[in-house]
Amino acid sequence: MRRTKILIALIILLSCILVYKSFLGNQEKIINKNIKTVNLDVKYPQTANLKDKALQKQINDFLYAKAFEHIKAQKFTKDEEKTISYFAIYEVAKFTSPLLSVKFDESFMFKHMAHPNNAVKSITLNLKTGKVYSLKDLFKGDFEKRLNQLIKEEVAKREPPLLTPFKGIDKDQEFYLTKDSLVIYFQEYLYTCHAEGPLFIYIPYSSIKDILRSSEISG
Repeated sequence: MRRTKILIALIILLSCILVYKSFLGNQEKIINKNIKTVNLDVKYPQTANLKDKALQKQINDFLYAKAFEHIKAQKFTKDEEKTISYFAIYEVAKFTSPLLSVKFDESFMFKHMAHPNNAVKSITLNLKTGKVYSLKDLFKGDFEKRLNQLIKEEVAKREPPLLTPFKGIDKDQEFYLTKDSLVIYFQEYLYTCHAEGPLFIYIPYSSIKDILRSSEISG
């Protein structure tokens, strides 16, 4: 009798493990991709296990395009491989379904440049709809005034000070999301020198929750 109970318990345990593994295998996830040539090394994310495969392809196309957009802007071709080098990595800053926010760090160098140019770019999208968010999509009301005030308060504490006074966020302001904060950033040379890198301003959701359009953003 005791052996029978033990056997039944083991069967139940094994069944639970198999169900759990199956569940994990079907969860939405991010996989790493890498394209590497002589002067090119780009890592970028792709989604997997989305139920809607057409939507998954659309989202993956967005992520791929974002990873390579500056290369295309610089007209990087095989004929120019000896005149430019390009390196990019990414960080999944927030992945709380349905939101995915990815930050890319890149470095590129043309022939005769004294040092590489560094840049940041990002993309935030909805895994259920495929929508790519702009900053204004996250907020309701006069969010620009609120964000500008919070940023001014942060840069006032900063050492060293900015190269030029803060002028306010742009219409197409770059940003990404983390677990705890909205991150507004500005490319190097706009407010900071090359040695300092881009300027990042972290704004906790708790300080802007009343103007956020959806609780999914801070979830």
